[in-house]
This record gives sequence, C-alpha cells and structure tokens, in this order.
Amino acid sequence: MHLMEEKMKKISLTTMILLALVLGMIIGVVLNNTASPETAKLYAQEISIFTTIFLRLIKMIIAPLVVSTLVVGIAKMGDAKALGRIFSKTLFLFICASLLSIALGLITVNFFMPGTGINFVAHGAETTGVVAAEPFTLKVFISHAFPTSIVDAMAHNEILQIVVFSIFLGCSLTAIGEKGSAIVHALDSLAHAMLKLTGYVMLFAPLTVFAAISALIAERGLAVMVSAGIFMGEFYFTMLLLWVLLIGLAIVYVGPCIRRLT
Repeated sequence: MHLMEEKMKKISLTTMILLALVLGMIIGVVLNNTASPETAKLYAQEISIFTTIFLRLIKMIIAPLVVSTLVVGIAKMGDAKALGRIFSKTLFLFICASLLSIALGLITVNFFMPGTGINFVAHGAETTGVVAAEPFTLKVFISHAFPTSIVDAMAHNEILQIVVFSIFLGCSLTAIGEKGSAIVHALDSLAHAMLKLTGYVMLFAPLTVFAAISALIAERGLAVMVSAGIFMGEFYFTMLLLWVLLIGLAIVYVGPCIRRLT
C-alpha cells in the first residue's frame, strides 16, 4: 500500500482519474465494436466488481470519519456556554440548509427531468424492486434527524442522524472537561487514522472510473456518454446554484467575513 501511495504521489490523482476515463472509453468502444453483445455484457458484469468494492469502501469510512472529526472539533472548542449557543445555531442552520437543498432539488428535478429516456441498468439485469417512499413532511424530516440508535444510524449511513449525535456527544465531552479527555484523544487519533484511510481508498478511484466507463460503453456504446454528460451537467449546475444560494444567505446572515471561509 505504501509503495502504491508513493507511485501515486508522482502523478496527481486527478490526472490518474482522467487517464482512466480516457482509457476506459477506448476499451469500451473497442469492445462495443468488436465483441459480441453477450461478451460485452459478461465483461460489464465481471468488471463491475471494482465499482462495487469502491462504493462499499466509501460507505465504510463515512460514519467513523464524520463522528471522529466532528466530535473532536466541537470538544476542542472548550467554552461550554459558548458551545451551547453554537450547538443550537448550528443545528438550526443545518436543518435550514437541508430544507433549502431539498426544495432546490425538487425544483430542478421537475425542470430538467434528469434521466428521462436514460437507462443505465444493463439489459437483462435483475432489479431489486422499488423502495416505497415515505410521504415527506416537515415533521418526518425533523424527527428523522434524531437517531433512536447511533449504531443503527451508522449501519445505514444516516448522515444527518450521525451529525446530530456527534454534536450532542461533542457538547457533552466539552461539558465534563477533563473526564472526557481520554475519549477526545481516542477520537482524535481515530480522526487522523480515518483521514489516512480515506487517502488509501481514493487510490482506487482511477481503477473504479476505468471499470465503470469501460463497462458502460462496452454494453451501451459511446452515445451513452452524451446522455451521461447532460445528466452530470445538470447535476453540477444544481450544485453550483445551491452553493451560490448558501454563500449568499451566509453573507446576509453572518456578514462579509464569511468570504474568509470560502
């Protein structure tokens, strides 16, 4: 792992991902034009193991990374009284930002209708069924933010619930002072370890990109990249719009000093 990391340092990760993207497109086009549909389908099914592993690794690091970094960051603030005010404001702003994100998502998804006419599922692939969605209300959203069990929240990667638990735990550790120093030090060590682990996981990103792109083009053809490009363009436009809205509201709420954080 260390040798692989040293080699990756010589070439930036972004460059490796772009090279993997181009190579994946080339291999995908070659297979799509020369191999039989059955062979292309088999290739896509087999190489998808790399994509599956990478996504599972990403899910693996989310919960411990969020808990360790957030709890340590809050616990090291020190002033319990000031922390109480920060806690209430942070939770309020976090919920407001989440509601704004949901509202913007609903607006843009009905405007762009992303994915219309696009089917990225392989021909003949089995579906796992449709998950029944719970009716969305403000009550459901707010109540769902508070976990009944942190173990269950971490098992299902419920990020909002993990954040709420981490804020409560960080405030509690600050309130008890030295009695909680051992936990803070342990979580601080965990945070450093998780950041290092995140770096290791990201080393597999180029291979994952190659596998995903080559499999998609091998089975669907190069034309699918146009639809995928439009889809991604709509996604990043929405993210940029959300960023502008959040920063704009932050400037109104906090003042021009927010620019030092951007």
